[in-house]
Amino acid sequence: MDPAPELNHPEDLISTFPGLIGTTGPLKAAWVYTPIGGLIAVCSETALHMLEFPNRAILQDQLARTAKAGAIAPGHTALTAALQDELTAYFAGRRAGFTIPLALQAPPFTQTVWAALRRIPYGSLQTYTDVARSIGHPTAIRAMARANAMNPIAILIPCHRVLGTNGQLTGYGGGLWRKEWLIAHEARGLR
Repeated sequence: MDPAPELNHPEDLISTFPGLIGTTGPLKAAWVYTPIGGLIAVCSETALHMLEFPNRAILQDQLARTAKAGAIAPGHTALTAALQDELTAYFAGRRAGFTIPLALQAPPFTQTVWAALRRIPYGSLQTYTDVARSIGHPTAIRAMARANAMNPIAILIPCHRVLGTNGQLTGYGGGLWRKEWLIAHEARGLR
């Protein structure tokens, strides 16, 4: 397991991400925990804006994009608790999908890609080519792959279900070992 950074309180996020997380704001950043490591969840009272592994190379950029929707402060919302409950059930093999509302900020093409990713069934895999075809842009494989890589909501937007055009595992923002773990977890099915 790749643990979250050693933080004792949500307020420690301020020192971990100076300039991006302040002391007040409508968006709340908190840690949620999973068997494959902690994630930073940024929620408003009504939607999840970001769910990222702390070691993601583009985490600072993701936080900066998320902050355009409102200032981010440490803390929990009722949605954070619901997210933790749904993730716990997913990792226990009792849940295949999620009901948490998402607030996604991206250009239309990227939004279309993320919607296509959400339609990939639990336990299924598709290639970049499959996804590009499913959105009506069969030659836009590279653009589809870029949109996939910009996914700000790990697991709930299941970019881990996408393989390279040759059917091989390709990179994953949270680390290739996590992608392998998630694919194997879903292959076991619901219990």
